[in-house]
Amino acid sequence: MTAIDTLATILIAVGIVKILFLFFKPGKWFTFATKLYKNTILIQSILFLLGGYVLWILINNGFTIIDIFAVMTFMGLLFGFGLAPYITKMMKIIKPKDVLKTNLWYMLVWIALLLWGVYALVTS
Repeated sequence: MTAIDTLATILIAVGIVKILFLFFKPGKWFTFATKLYKNTILIQSILFLLGGYVLWILINNGFTIIDIFAVMTFMGLLFGFGLAPYITKMMKIIKPKDVLKTNLWYMLVWIALLLWGVYALVTS
């Protein structure tokens, strides 16, 4: 099994478990998710490190940043589809003046990835 197969297997397994919980025990899933995200700084740090590791695996297995952006386009659209029913409620609790402060590191990562993508497009 390759590293790519392992990543896919983990996502498939977690996805199946989540969907089963949401169908049969949604309360338990939300209790788990609430506990998981209770310490936002810790979970952001873990997700950032895991994201970097997955990016490293993808790049070292022959994917380009352009390939990754193409897949992120698909996933972004899929996430948007899933979040659409909740956006109105989410927008009511988000304070526009806090967005930059709250998401600075996230935005800096995106800027770095976007610049990498532009560079790859221009130099290919």
